[in-house]
Amino acid sequence: KIAYESMGKKSDRELSPLLVIFSDGFFYLLAAKADAFLKYRADKIKKLEILSAEFTPPSKKVMDKLLDGATSIWGVTASRGLRVRLRLKGPAADFFKSKKVFPRQKLIKENSKYLILGIAAAHPMEIIPHVLQWLPDITVLEPASLKNEIKNRITAYLRKPR
Repeated sequence: KIAYESMGKKSDRELSPLLVIFSDGFFYLLAAKADAFLKYRADKIKKLEILSAEFTPPSKKVMDKLLDGATSIWGVTASRGLRVRLRLKGPAADFFKSKKVFPRQKLIKENSKYLILGIAAAHPMEIIPHVLQWLPDITVLEPASLKNEIKNRITAYLRKPR
C-alpha cells in the first residue's frame, strides 16, 4: 500500500509491485493494479506499507512485452499502437541513419535530400522530445495528432513572455 502524491493530489493505492525502472533520471515502480500496469515515480511515494497479501506476478512473456522496445518510461506498456512517420534531413538524417534511436524504427525511403522513418511507439512522449531536439531538420508526417501536438507546444512556447 502506498501513499502517493502527484500534482498536489494525494491518494492511497494498493498495488502489486513488479519492477523498479530507472528512466530519464528518475526511479519508477512498475506495478500491477487490477488488469492494468501502472508506473509510479518513486520520489512521489510518500509512504509505503508492505501488506501480507500475496499475488502472482505476470509471466516472463508478459513482462518482456511490456518492456520490449521502450526507450523511456513512456514506452513501458503492452501496446505499441502509435504509428509514426518522420522525414529527416541534414544532421538529423545522418544521426538517425547511423544510430537506431527507436528499437522499432524502419527506413522507409531515402534519397539525397531526406530520409523517411517509420516508428512503432507506445506514447507520443516517446517521440516528442526527439522531434523538438532535432528541429528544424525533422518533420512529423503522421499522425496528424502528433504533428499538431508538437505545433501547439512550439506555439505555446513562442507566446511566453520574455
